[in-house]
Amino acid sequence: MVNRANGLTRQSILSEIKQRGSVTTDELGEDLGISSVAVRQHLSTLAAEGRVSITIERRGLGRPVHRYHLTPEGDEEFDRSYDDLCIQLLDSVRDTQGNDGVDAIMGSRRKKLTAGLMPRVTGVPLETRVREIARFQDGFGYMASSKAEDGSVKLTEYNCAICKVAKEFPNLCNHEMEMFQELAGTDVSVVRESHILSGDIACVYRFTPKA
Repeated sequence: MVNRANGLTRQSILSEIKQRGSVTTDELGEDLGISSVAVRQHLSTLAAEGRVSITIERRGLGRPVHRYHLTPEGDEEFDRSYDDLCIQLLDSVRDTQGNDGVDAIMGSRRKKLTAGLMPRVTGVPLETRVREIARFQDGFGYMASSKAEDGSVKLTEYNCAICKVAKEFPNLCNHEMEMFQELAGTDVSVVRESHILSGDIACVYRFTPKA
């Protein structure tokens, strides 16, 4: 194991917890290549700051294991490509034009994003299409990745870059789903398997070729 505790940043630990959902000190040390002692020091600091919380997992007759989770404050350490102005503007649209007006704005944004990405996903295999979508989303702070499995391709987003806005205007998530479907093409079915706004640790979309 390479000891690199001195170069470890808090963001490395927070990112690992976010992607796993929860971790033990041993798991974190193994993933990051540092000692359990160093891990505990970092986690103690993050816990004192309110960035992580601790639960106890009991395993038979052995010693209980401490698992570390992100708190809402810890989750806010990740990039968010929005601010209060966005919510205020959408609120104003809803007040003056109703939900249809808000939906029209979201639809216009979706079409522009889709048009910009379409050249990168046209005429290529499904795995390449989803990989390009993941790269595109990752550029906006979604911590996105793709993986081929069981004849389909899974797109995972560990961070919701517009979480605060999506909580107020959940139809944004539907527009994301529509964008993925448009980019995937008519020969592919796109299904959302998990959802951050529903309490899952990631948004997971499965792209499956149609028979």
